[in-house]
Amino acid sequence: MEVIKYTPINSDGKIKGYLTIKTSEGFEMKGFKLIEGENGLFVGAPSQKGKDEQWYDMVWIPKELNQELVDLASNQIDLSNAVNSNDIPF
Repeated sequence: MEVIKYTPINSDGKIKGYLTIKTSEGFEMKGFKLIEGENGLFVGAPSQKGKDEQWYDMVWIPKELNQELVDLASNQIDLSNAVNSNDIPF
């Protein structure tokens, strides 16, 4: 699995950015959110608003996989920050 796109959000809110993820099987999934929670970063699943005005996750992320996604996103952020600061990591 890999993060193929990271779009940072420059705001003081809890959402730090959006992720597009590609699985080893070739599936690409958009709309994951990198969120700063009370206990640190976590990845929120893509969600959609229902007719009852409630938000529903479109993908279920097991806890172990969520940590893997946070690690992948953190690596992507580190690379993005390095490129933006002209400090190329290689």
